[in-house]
Amino acid sequence: MTAPRVAIIGGGPAGAAAALTLARGGVEVVVVDASRGPAEKIGESLPPSVRPLLARLELLELLDAAAHRPSFGNRASWGQAEAAEEDFMFGLYGAGWHLDRRRFEAALAKAAEQAGARWLWDHHAVDARHPGGAGGWRLELEGPESLVELDARFILDATGRPARFAVGAGARRIHLDRLVGLALRFDSAGLGDGEGMDGMDGFTVVEAIESGWWYTAPLSGGRAIAVYMSDGDLFDTRSARTAGGWRALLDAAPETRARLRPWLERALEPSATIARAGSAYTSPPAGPGWLAIGDAAVAFDPLSSHGIGSAMTTGYYGACAAAEVLSGGADTGALATYADLVASLFDDYLDLLHQHYRREQRWPTSPFWARRRERLSLDSGR
Repeated sequence: MTAPRVAIIGGGPAGAAAALTLARGGVEVVVVDASRGPAEKIGESLPPSVRPLLARLELLELLDAAAHRPSFGNRASWGQAEAAEEDFMFGLYGAGWHLDRRRFEAALAKAAEQAGARWLWDHHAVDARHPGGAGGWRLELEGPESLVELDARFILDATGRPARFAVGAGARRIHLDRLVGLALRFDSAGLGDGEGMDGMDGFTVVEAIESGWWYTAPLSGGRAIAVYMSDGDLFDTRSARTAGGWRALLDAAPETRARLRPWLERALEPSATIARAGSAYTSPPAGPGWLAIGDAAVAFDPLSSHGIGSAMTTGYYGACAAAEVLSGGADTGALATYADLVASLFDDYLDLLHQHYRREQRWPTSPFWARRRERLSLDSGR
């Protein structure tokens, strides 16, 4: 296999944005993606604020497809029982998007390939060796049929929250809280007028409750998603995944329950899926011959709506840093600049997150809300 100058371990929005940026800059790049192909994932909204980045990457046309629904705003019962509304149509960038995540990631990968990147689906990076000097990295990949060796001068870690490559290279993965999301998707097939997608009205609805918070949002293809957010040590995650356990949690959220009432018998899965959703970062986010992007660098609480947009942002700037190193720029200088950018992005996010959480004061004795009275800091992790 011809040695690329950059190997990106992991795909997703961060890996695709990085691959696209590098390929358009004339850098040889290969994406090593463990997935067999684009798949459904939790993380289905893009806020309007991501439009400038999408325009810079020449990707806005990907969101014109009928597969994606417009996101008109957020409606939140937060700090008070009465819902407050944020209408995106009165903002600078207009509507956001409720994504078909599988189709969106497929389109991103296709755009990267059309720019010249190679995309290796169903390949797992099982080993990495860094001889030092100018030799770069030697990766051992497990493909569908055999083991393959791949040499690269620079590695981008886009493995998501586990940050597998960065941790293997000596970085620490630091979690600032225990937030998890318990998600269930629904299909509107068979629902009458005003009950299905009409009832969802293009808004994401957030509802705070004593033990955490809920959000519901429409998806493409006549579907919707509902997610319960709380700390994983505050409830029985095993029983909560069952239909009965999930509905018991839903009973504490009257606005969410009312919105979902027509959908409740139309779940697409027999049980809810659970995933980490808290704030986390990798320290350092870059080292000799590598850097982390997307959730592998910094991961965000979904309340912030930072996820996909920030993943693509770090993918873009991480690719720029890698290209500078490869062009003969000072390795440590480019990587230090990137690390500072990631730290600044995460610090601004922590300020925003604290502002959001401190608005909710209705349950002063709740362990979930008590943990969020103080601003998280880079020193409060574990």
